[in-house]
Amino acid sequence: MQRREALRATLLLIAAPAVAKAAREGREVIVSGRAVCLKDGEPGPATDCTFGEAFGIESPDGTIHRLDPTDLRVEILTDERVNMHPLEVALWQEDGLGKIIRLYTIQDGETIEPYYFCFTCNITSHLPGPCWCCQQEFEFKERPARPSTD
Repeated sequence: MQRREALRATLLLIAAPAVAKAAREGREVIVSGRAVCLKDGEPGPATDCTFGEAFGIESPDGTIHRLDPTDLRVEILTDERVNMHPLEVALWQEDGLGKIIRLYTIQDGETIEPYYFCFTCNITSHLPGPCWCCQQEFEFKERPARPSTD
């Protein structure tokens, strides 16, 4: 048991500089606005983009928060049932790009969490497409957002 604790302590000491560096280089930001496509450099309708292209969140003051095109969670913005609403998004901002931590739509003053669900396998996802288990299409669902416990 003491050996395991010593190994754990050693690993923590080795990892500490990398964790501290990551914490200094990035930060969490909450952004409100609308999803936009940045394919041509200027913000356009989110429906003009496909996954892997340049998406952003445009705040009401015109600030554009560019999203990391390699972030898989960005794919939810290709769904018109999501991108047609104002959004509230928690992003991990690093090197000028944001990765989605949490995403909510604002509908009639209510904060709503969009997600996808497979009834066959009882799997919840934040990505559209086929279920990882049975390959049936996930069904789009929405629920009132729960307060974050982070």
